[in-house]
Amino acid sequence: MHPILQYLFKMLLCSGILYGYYRVVLYNERFHQWNRFYLLAAMVLSIVVPLLEIPLMAEKQSAGIIYLIETMPATIVAKATPLFSTEDVVYLSAGLVSVFIFLKLMWGLYKTVYSPYQQGDVSAHEDISVIITETPAAPYSFFRWLFWRSDLSPETTHGKRILEHELTHIREKHSADKLFTELLLVAFWCNPFFWMIRKELYVIHEFLADRKAITDNNGAAFAHMAQGAAACVLLLWPESAQIKRL
Repeated sequence: MHPILQYLFKMLLCSGILYGYYRVVLYNERFHQWNRFYLLAAMVLSIVVPLLEIPLMAEKQSAGIIYLIETMPATIVAKATPLFSTEDVVYLSAGLVSVFIFLKLMWGLYKTVYSPYQQGDVSAHEDISVIITETPAAPYSFFRWLFWRSDLSPETTHGKRILEHELTHIREKHSADKLFTELLLVAFWCNPFFWMIRKELYVIHEFLADRKAITDNNGAAFAHMAQGAAACVLLLWPESAQIKRL
């Protein structure tokens, strides 16, 4: 088997086992912070573990056989080779898919981060930059940037919950998880388990942020927010721009 195909097979097997363990053992414990780190570690281990090889002692070969092989006359047969082999076409196709996913990610960042930041009203509050924007996807956050709509008051009960929700994303550095995951998918888009892990990781982010947003122990409100996070539709980037509540 070709070394690259062998690596991909091992990566798929490793990620499948780790994701299967999550689904069987940890899936119903989405509120735990450790599930977030488990899914991130699962992706890293799936990439690193197949690269590790345990050296085994090779059997000694007869010196006479080696000498006989080395002294045998070699016959060289010229064969016309095509300009592009099947292997080259496969690699080129995989590379084009990665380029497409990367450009889509960059376009998503431009639409939801760069453009609103350039056109919005920016003000600093402690170590967080608040950008007032009319983008329909707002409010959402990206690292230390909080994108907020001018027609949403942070003084109302609903506004306070949303504000705390987004501040949790910022404090817990959920944007770093997303950027890391999206970049991994650029290179390893062929791994279906990585897409499943990505979806679960984003849902966990929303569960954790919703739990933090309910500070008054309002069980009904928390259940409503949790239900919305569970029934999310994943887009591309970032935070609330990626996860639209149904």
